[in-house]
Amino acid sequence: MYKRSLALIAWMGTLLMLPIQVVNLSMLSPKVSAQQPTSQLSEEQLKRLAQSITVKILSGENSGSGIVLKKNNQVYTVITNQHILESGTTAKIQTEDGKIYAASLVKGVNFQGKDLALLQFRASANYTVAPLGNLATVAVNEPIYAAGFPSQGFIFKTGRVLLIPKQAFKEGYQIGYSNEIEKGMSGGPILNRRGQIIGINGIHAYPLWGNPYVYEDGSRPTEALQDLMSRYSWGIPIQTLARLAPQYTSKASLPAANIPSTSNLPPIANEVNNIAQEITVRIDVPTLRECSGSGVIVSKQGNTYSVLTAEHVVRGSQKCDRTVLEVITPDGKQYQIKVNNSNLKTLPETDLALIQFTSDQNYRVATLANYDIVKDDGFIFVSGWTGLKSGNGDTQRQFTSGNVASKQIGSFVAKNSLSLSYGYGLTYTNFTEQGMSGGPVLDIRGRVIGIHGKSELEEITDQAGQRRLITLGLSLGVPISSFVRWSQSVGMAPILRVENTAPPPLTTEETKSILEALFKIKKPRDNADAIDWLNYGWQVALNSQGESFGKKEREEAIKAIDRAIQLRPNFYQAWYLRGFTQIANEEYQQALNSFNKATQIEPKFSPAWRLRGLMLANLERYSDALESFNQAAKLDPDDSGIQIFRSIMLATARRFPEALEIANRLVQKNPGSWAYFARGTARIGTGDLQGAMADLNEAIRLNPEYIEDTAYSLRGTLRAKQGDLKGALADFNEAVRFDPEDASNFKNRGEIRFQQKDYKGAIADFNEAIRIKPEDIEAIKARGAVRFLQKDYKAAIADLSEAIRLKPEDSEAIKLRGSIRFLQQDYKGAIADFNQAIRLKPEDADIFYYRGLTQVQAKDNQAARQDFQKAADLYKQQGKANDYQKVLAKMKEIQ
Repeated sequence: MYKRSLALIAWMGTLLMLPIQVVNLSMLSPKVSAQQPTSQLSEEQLKRLAQSITVKILSGENSGSGIVLKKNNQVYTVITNQHILESGTTAKIQTEDGKIYAASLVKGVNFQGKDLALLQFRASANYTVAPLGNLATVAVNEPIYAAGFPSQGFIFKTGRVLLIPKQAFKEGYQIGYSNEIEKGMSGGPILNRRGQIIGINGIHAYPLWGNPYVYEDGSRPTEALQDLMSRYSWGIPIQTLARLAPQYTSKASLPAANIPSTSNLPPIANEVNNIAQEITVRIDVPTLRECSGSGVIVSKQGNTYSVLTAEHVVRGSQKCDRTVLEVITPDGKQYQIKVNNSNLKTLPETDLALIQFTSDQNYRVATLANYDIVKDDGFIFVSGWTGLKSGNGDTQRQFTSGNVASKQIGSFVAKNSLSLSYGYGLTYTNFTEQGMSGGPVLDIRGRVIGIHGKSELEEITDQAGQRRLITLGLSLGVPISSFVRWSQSVGMAPILRVENTAPPPLTTEETKSILEALFKIKKPRDNADAIDWLNYGWQVALNSQGESFGKKEREEAIKAIDRAIQLRPNFYQAWYLRGFTQIANEEYQQALNSFNKATQIEPKFSPAWRLRGLMLANLERYSDALESFNQAAKLDPDDSGIQIFRSIMLATARRFPEALEIANRLVQKNPGSWAYFARGTARIGTGDLQGAMADLNEAIRLNPEYIEDTAYSLRGTLRAKQGDLKGALADFNEAVRFDPEDASNFKNRGEIRFQQKDYKGAIADFNEAIRIKPEDIEAIKARGAVRFLQKDYKAAIADLSEAIRLKPEDSEAIKLRGSIRFLQQDYKGAIADFNQAIRLKPEDADIFYYRGLTQVQAKDNQAARQDFQKAADLYKQQGKANDYQKVLAKMKEIQ
């Protein structure tokens, strides 16, 4: 049972295959398409133009908008949406001067199911005809403008193109944009910066009914992409009209050979980056920009904005006098803050702080997401500013992607368990740099799920004598739940935007596209030094995930780290990261060799001792693992992860009192779920089953999703011993859910179902256990036993024969097979099995008894009496009075 606790070795392998990416935001500026116009209008000019070409359409109870498309003598043609026109009623058009004209539907145009309709009205007045453009003149993330007539009158909205799918939806919609379209604006114009019509409004964000997100070929977007699409407004490109009704358009609006320029990022990452750009601020010390950090705008009251950041970003120090701070907003404006108790709030025992500034500008406020990001196993992003040096105005915002791991996993693989103090409950693989502290950690919907605090860096001296940084682990942040709880206690919660739902999952292809877009790690030049090669190799190693990044990248990582070692042979940090990377390749012996080298070069480097211990445990060298953990504990006695493993290794060695002593200290000092788990494990060994049950209950209560299936399995075993089969089954169900590839979970559940006489369920579980682990003797034997009870003797013998083949000395399996052969009246085969079982276990009275019964059926009473006499003698010696009397009765029957 203790060996299962070492399954987190596999977690580490998985963790190391999670991605770490970084992209310089200067690379994300929108592309300019080949058809980008050079003459641009001001926003006021665009608004006047939009008002002059937009009309209001009235149709029965419906109303909407339209665009004056063409004039032929006194007949004007207007394009609008089909869904605006109420069936069976006539339409009216109200022009910009307030006049209302009767309108007729243009017939004879086949729009092929697209949400388009043409109306015509006759007027002697001279109305402006819309200049037409093409969608190819606008790149993703570039400004566009939308207009129309909601109930309050003409309205003009600014925004950006955000998404242009390769395939349009069934009704023709293909432009996703951020402009907030209201009811009544359907049919109105979408304009580029030159004042040309590139599309027609039609669907506002979060439609109340129906599902418009179905492609022309009947396929549907992925769950995550549809979630993204529902947050955008949608329009029909003008070239769709030009293709279906060219007589009413111009050459400028004909379908272009080239498609619109797109973002460097795939849609989901592009959306998150856009949001991050609008909510992330820089926090500077005006005279010392090397003391800078980042923050995120989380609330607004009147003209007062609140920025959430890391407490250490605003904490004063001897190096950085932070009595005056400067918040630099996304528009580049600078707001100085004289730090005092009224505009600075810190959270107790947590690396979070809230500062305030006032501004008449309208800045976006972040949406917070207070759900269990670790359980969701989400793909996350971090936004923050780096490169803030005095006199250097070329500052850049970084946007990185990665995956989150649990605090428990982080406590085992983090370079130092103290990294996880001060509220740090998020551990993630995103690459982060100095200056990004305090920046938002975001989910795939662009909601803030944490505040970045730090990455595990170590400062070393290069050959030129310069102090340099190397990354030796993961990035760490404070979960937003800490801030949400605090905000409730101080009455701030009502002004926050908080959501509690997890985002939809990404598909493999979506994850792959994000990785490919953001993986921009630059390979060092040949003359680079060991530190450059190590940092590069470690970033590549953490990026090696899935179909897009895998074995090839991990091999590249090892090559880079080996290059660092060649340049600096005693680079123990490189040996450490080499071993870390080899875990991802499941090269456990090679990883052990690397950690051995790291500890030989620098015996005081405790992280290497810890991972060395994990590798030894994974290789089932438990006593050696214990020695390694003991060495790590001497160097870092406060590392709770090391102490947990010491306790588990001692329990594995059946040194239960020592294991319990360590676990007791853990519970007193750091009463977390793994501390209770370790103590529960030790208590089982000492026979304190009641105490063990209490500890396992607490471990699961504190961390029901991350304590790992072993806790449920252990508690299930205890419940079964206490006769609580229903509770045991519930625990083993959880164990199977957590780890459906662990054969022991199915085997344990199968045994409970067997006791409940659910033979069909038991067989199903044993089948699954054997599928996962084909040579699991106990599962094979158990399945044979169930088949025996089901009187499927042929299958039962097949299972038992396989178990005996795998373990010829298993007397129980041989005895059971002999019993089945007896029932099949194969007395010769049964006697042969009983003979073999007796040779292996001559003290087993039952075998002599069974062989005696078989001898009776084989008509050899003399041999039967001898077996019964031997069974009687053994039963008497063992104090089994009832069995003794049973044998004596049989002996009388054959006299």
